[in-house]
Amino acid sequence: MRPIADQVHLVTGATQGIGKETVRALARLGARVILAARDQARGQAVVEELRADTGNARIELALVDFASFASVRAFLDDVRARVAALDVLVNNAGGYFGRRQQTDDGHEMSFQVNHLGYFMTTLGLFDRLRAAGDARVVCVSSDAHWGGRVDFDDLDRTEGYFGYRAYATSKLMNLLFVAEAARRFPPSLTINAQHPGVVASGFGLGERGVMKAFYLVARPFLRTAAQGADTSVWLSTAPELGAVTGKYFVRRRERSTLADARDPELARRLWTESERLTGMSLPA
Repeated sequence: MRPIADQVHLVTGATQGIGKETVRALARLGARVILAARDQARGQAVVEELRADTGNARIELALVDFASFASVRAFLDDVRARVAALDVLVNNAGGYFGRRQQTDDGHEMSFQVNHLGYFMTTLGLFDRLRAAGDARVVCVSSDAHWGGRVDFDDLDRTEGYFGYRAYATSKLMNLLFVAEAARRFPPSLTINAQHPGVVASGFGLGERGVMKAFYLVARPFLRTAAQGADTSVWLSTAPELGAVTGKYFVRRRERSTLADARDPELARRLWTESERLTGMSLPA
């Protein structure tokens, strides 16, 4: 990879929790970091906070709402206009939705935000990643994927919605995406996933019921956001990982996954369906 001072990193979902701490750590290392967020005022406040804390003035804001295909496309155009090459992409944005919500594009929220958001961002910036020479993509997944199951007859979970199963399935999709991307990407572009652990952040607190109750009770015993971000930062920067791709890590250690996450036919089918739904594909 290029010297860190010459590198450009992009982190999605970066106004709080793991994403924010990932930006903080990468900025302290000296990279130029684009922080992606939904809200202009909140995002700019975080940019100013992290500039002051890290002493790195090269932290900047890009706006995106992953629940909107139009917003994602505008975001990709914005990033492409800013940078000729992108060294690191950290796909971190995501959410847990206790009740079924549908996006304006007609998809269930977990599926569109947590999976199609990763897919669109990575494919939309593929040429910028290739232009960096040796580039890396890091996808924040979760051990929750063990509870997921991909139903191609109902990807938008129109029947029998259960928030945790929808979330778990989206995290399984992250791993299937990583596995298939690793097969399709050139050797100069690596992609890996990580489980940050159960982190004391704002994640899940906007929901009602069991998930919110769990976080409120368990919060004092959970990992810090900085601890959750550590493996993302390591995957983004460690020299020894230059040729490592298609793997899943927990606390900097490679881990096994659910068998479905290693099913190449399932991964290919999800990729093809994602292409159809987003209208995006890798260049020939």
